[in-house]
Amino acid sequence: MFSDSHYFLRLSSKEFGAKEEMDICRNCGCTTVQAAADALALGFREEFESCAYTCCQVVAWADEQWLAWSEAAAEDGKSSEQATKPLEIAEPEK
Repeated sequence: MFSDSHYFLRLSSKEFGAKEEMDICRNCGCTTVQAAADALALGFREEFESCAYTCCQVVAWADEQWLAWSEAAAEDGKSSEQATKPLEIAEPEK
């Protein structure tokens, strides 16, 4: 899933109380799971899995998207939490 140019630090479950081992990028600090989830959210999971993009790129783009989303929500007078909640279904007026 990750290009050979990235070096990952493997942390054992005993170190952090996790049930499984985690691979963490030494460049950007992301986990393999975080980078894969970000790639899926951004719509280019296949490109990420084929190593067209590095985890560092994907995580940076996801952070940029979150910042843009947060700024747009603030301009609309909403908090980030309010902007990410599902829209309520308006009931027709009687």
